[in-house]
Amino acid sequence: MNNNQPFRVADINVDPSGNVMFMDNHDVLLEPRVMDVLCVLAASANKVVLRDSLIEEAWDVNHVSNESVTRVISLLRKAFKQFDAPTKYIQTVQKRGYRLSAYVEYEQTSTAETVISDGVKPNARKRLALLPFKQIDEVGGPLYLAECAIEELSSRLRGNSSLALVGQTSIDAVVGNGLTLPEIAAKLGVNHLIEGTVHRRAEMVTLSIRLIEGVTGEQIWSDHVAAPEIRFFEQRGVIGANITASLYRTLGVEHTPVPIRRMTPYPDAYALYLQGRALIRTSMTDGALAKAVELLEKALEIDSNFAECWAALAEAHIQTTVFTPCLERVSLSEKAAKCAKKALKLDPNQAYAMSILGIHEWTCFNPVGALDYAMEAYRLEPNNPDV
Repeated sequence: MNNNQPFRVADINVDPSGNVMFMDNHDVLLEPRVMDVLCVLAASANKVVLRDSLIEEAWDVNHVSNESVTRVISLLRKAFKQFDAPTKYIQTVQKRGYRLSAYVEYEQTSTAETVISDGVKPNARKRLALLPFKQIDEVGGPLYLAECAIEELSSRLRGNSSLALVGQTSIDAVVGNGLTLPEIAAKLGVNHLIEGTVHRRAEMVTLSIRLIEGVTGEQIWSDHVAAPEIRFFEQRGVIGANITASLYRTLGVEHTPVPIRRMTPYPDAYALYLQGRALIRTSMTDGALAKAVELLEKALEIDSNFAECWAALAEAHIQTTVFTPCLERVSLSEKAAKCAKKALKLDPNQAYAMSILGIHEWTCFNPVGALDYAMEAYRLEPNNPDV
């Protein structure tokens, strides 16, 4: 039966306590019985679990119909398929039972060590979660410097092939639920957490950042930078490069140079962009997406060559298409596509804009075109969880 100990099947995280499988920003909720079966198979990864043994451990009864077992196995295969995992992960061994053919890694809550099942462990990347930064503001006004710091660091961290950054949607679903840092790390299936604080004063902005070991919750590295507000904007690329270089040394990964993203030289436009992006993240709140569109359009009135802002506006329109009840989904999706194309014209490496074009094609009932855009977006930024 389910023992509630989190584990990972290949790159897919499994949280038995919540009956959920997740990877990056995609979650799949399982029926309790399906999770019980997965836990039994994972405990004997790469070995055949006899049908009678599976029933005894997952059902706690002596007799279960063939239809019931077949149904649960089918649901489990469908769950893996949603992560594009090979269907061969769950194998039927004729006249014997079933086998989970993948490496399984269990999270340990008492030590920093990890137990690996009989499967062969691949060259796993270090998994990080960039938690929301706290902003202490003595000046006031809608200037989201904490969002600015997260944007820059996220862009650089996901450009390192030795790291896997958890998607923001998954983080938002976990943070704020009263969990300890080790519990957050276990829920997200990460090795380390990054947290930070931005202290904004009239004369200076200070960014403090900390690296937390996921299992113990202990701080193992910290750094801080201070600069006048205007220099904080102008030198965010340099700040991000210096912090990540030190962070990479602590994590023991190679420092991969990442091109500085094309942002905007106008602080007012950047502030509006950050406010809009923050509202997009609360898209289920009434009026949030409409306000985000308004702010992003104002930012583009200041700087029409702001590629990242065009991509954010495309995201706001596509979120409206997906989450807002309406009868004009295709026309709304076309607005998103128009903005995404503008972003790509200004910056051909805008992978997220490319992925939004894929969603537009899907909305227009063109799955082949959607897949083409999705694959190109993945080629441009394979480590970007939002892509």
